Amino acid sequence: YWAQTANEVAFSLGYALELEDKLRARERKADALQGELHRKLKARESEAEALRAELRRAKAELDETTKAAVAREELCRKTKARERDTAEADALRAELRKAKAVLAEAKADAGIAVAAARGLREELDRKQKAR
Repeated sequence: YWAQTANEVAFSLGYALELEDKLRARERKADALQGELHRKLKARESEAEALRAELRRAKAELDETTKAAVAREELCRKTKARERDTAEADALRAELRKAKAVLAEAKADAGIAVAAARGLREELDRKQKAR
């Protein structure tokens, strides 16, 4: 009986040692994988930072190019606007002369209307007094 128990204990201890060796091997492998993952992560972070810096430079260059293009467009717009403004100013002066003539005519008509209204008012007042 003792021999069988001793064999079982020896077997169990051997199995436990074997499992412990496997566990240590897995831990070493996990540590190695974690170290490799950490190195790769650092490399990716460095690559990402380099790409961000390149993107910032490209954006700055694009901003400068855009500003120059906008300035050129603005200069063209102002030149064309000046040409249009000159032509429009001449047309507006002609319209202003016409509008002044229409206004003078409207004032004359208004004067006639006021005189007619006074006449009607006076006539109405006379008719009311006559009653």
